[in-house]
Amino acid sequence: NTMKELALFTKKIFGRYAIYFRYLISGGSAFTANIVALYVLTEYLEIYYLVSTPIAFFIGFIVSFIMMKHWTFQDNSVDGVHRQFVLYLVVTFFNLLLNTALMYLFVERVGVWYMLAQVFASLIIAVSSFFIYKLVIFEQKI
Repeated sequence: NTMKELALFTKKIFGRYAIYFRYLISGGSAFTANIVALYVLTEYLEIYYLVSTPIAFFIGFIVSFIMMKHWTFQDNSVDGVHRQFVLYLVVTFFNLLLNTALMYLFVERVGVWYMLAQVFASLIIAVSSFFIYKLVIFEQKI
């Protein structure tokens, strides 16, 4: 299994911090899938961007779920996968709402530049999501 071999490789290099490295790579891969899909759907398939945006978001979501489950958290079981998928989807939509609220707070109330505000919001969401994924969705002990 290639995912398992890559996970073992990261464990050799990063030791006990390997899971955090895999988490960053999984999130980055999902982001990349989202952006590439958005571009291809909009520019090459000429789909209106407000239609292609949710399609690309869903593609990124699928990549994220698969990578988080099988690579980041090493959960290859099929037991409860439907429950995990729904919980992951709920967390994703909650994160979208949280991101919007944090952006409003940082930009409108605190006066932070919107790009920097997105970095702050993303960091907050990434850290909190990691623990939700680890402890609730993929049920691993700390």
